[in-house]
Amino acid sequence: MNSRLAAAAGLLLAACVPALAEDLPKIEFEKVVYDFKTVTDTDTITGAFKFKNTGKADLMMPQPTTSCGCTVARMDKFIYHPGEEGSVSFEWRLTGTRGLMSKTVTLQSNDPHNPRQILTINADYSPLYEVDPVSLTVDVKLGSATAGTPVKIFRMDGKPLQIRRIETSQPWITAKLLGETEILVEVKGLAPPRRYNETVSVYAGDNDKTPVTTLPVFGGISGELIASPDSLFWSITDSALQPGRSEALVTRRLRVRSLSGKAFEIKNLASSLKGLSLELNELGPGGFEVTARLDEVPKLGHEGFLTFETSEPTMSKMQVPLTVAVLMKRPEPPVGAEADGQPGAPVTTTTTTTGSGAAAGPAAGSAASGSAASGKAGPAGSSK
Repeated sequence: MNSRLAAAAGLLLAACVPALAEDLPKIEFEKVVYDFKTVTDTDTITGAFKFKNTGKADLMMPQPTTSCGCTVARMDKFIYHPGEEGSVSFEWRLTGTRGLMSKTVTLQSNDPHNPRQILTINADYSPLYEVDPVSLTVDVKLGSATAGTPVKIFRMDGKPLQIRRIETSQPWITAKLLGETEILVEVKGLAPPRRYNETVSVYAGDNDKTPVTTLPVFGGISGELIASPDSLFWSITDSALQPGRSEALVTRRLRVRSLSGKAFEIKNLASSLKGLSLELNELGPGGFEVTARLDEVPKLGHEGFLTFETSEPTMSKMQVPLTVAVLMKRPEPPVGAEADGQPGAPVTTTTTTTGSGAAAGPAAGSAASGSAASGKAGPAGSSK
C-alpha cells in the first residue's frame, strides 16, 4: 500500500514540476565567449553578447559588472518580457597593454537556474600604434583653460603615421596637431564643475572608421562651491528597512561649501529617487549639510541625481550622482529542479553610475521627484 502511495505521489510531483517551471524566466545567450583573436590596428574593441528570455516570466537584471576598470558593459533596460531579446554591450580599452588577455562581464538575473552568468572577452593585443603618455589627468578651474599637454603617437612598423583626424568626446576638450607624430590636448573649464572621464580619439592611416588610439582624459572642473563626496552610493537589501535597522545603512550625508567661505543660499533641493527623504542644515558660514535617508528600496536599483539651486551666479544649479545597488533574492526553483547555489540565497546586483562628481551650471537637469528644502549660508549668528 505504501509503495502505491509513493508511486502516486511521485507521478503527481513529476506532473507539477513542468507547470511550476512555466512561470519562471530563463536567459539564453547566443554565446558566452567573445574572441577577437589578434588585434593590432586599434586600442579599443567593442561588441555585444546577445540573449533571449525563453522563459514564461519577466527576466529582471541590473547593470552588469566587469573585472577591470578598462572594460565598460551596459544594458539598455532592466526588465525583459517572455520572448524578448536583448544584449550586453561592452567596450574594452587596450591602451597601455599588450599580449594575450582576457576580461569578464558578470550578469546577475532572477533566472533561478542561471542567476550569475560570466561572459568572457579574449584578445591578443599587438599594438601597431603606441602613445606617450597613455592617459592624461587634467584639473581646471571653471572659466579658465589649461596650457595644453603634448602627446606623442608612434607607429611601430616604421611607416608614416598619417593622422587623418582627431575627435574629442566633449566640445570643451580640444586637440590639434603639433607635428606628424604629436598632438596637443587642452581642457577648458566651460562645463559644470564635476569630476570627468572623457576621451580623445585619433584616426590615422587608411582606417577612417576606427580610431588607432583612444586617449583617456581624467580630471575635475572646480568652481566656487564644492560638494563632498562627489556622489552618493547605497548597497542595500529590503531588510535594511525593517525595525531595528542601523541608520548607517540607509542614511548618507553630503556637504556643500564655499571655497572662499562666502555666504550663499541653497533652495529647491530634490531627488530623482522616489522614497528618498532630504533634510538641509546649515553648518555655519559658507556651508550646508544634506542628509539623504532611504525610506523605500527601488526594485532593481536606481541611477539618478540629487539636485539643488544655489545663489552663486557661476553655479546656479548643482547635481550630485546617486546610485542604489540592490541585493535581491532569486526565486526558489521548482521542486525537483537544480539551481546554482542554495535556493533563496542573496545575489548581489549592482548598478553603476554613468559619470561621477557633483555638477553645476545651467545645464544641470531638474529632479523627477523627492523632497524639497531651502536654506541660506551666511555669517555666524545669521538666521535662515
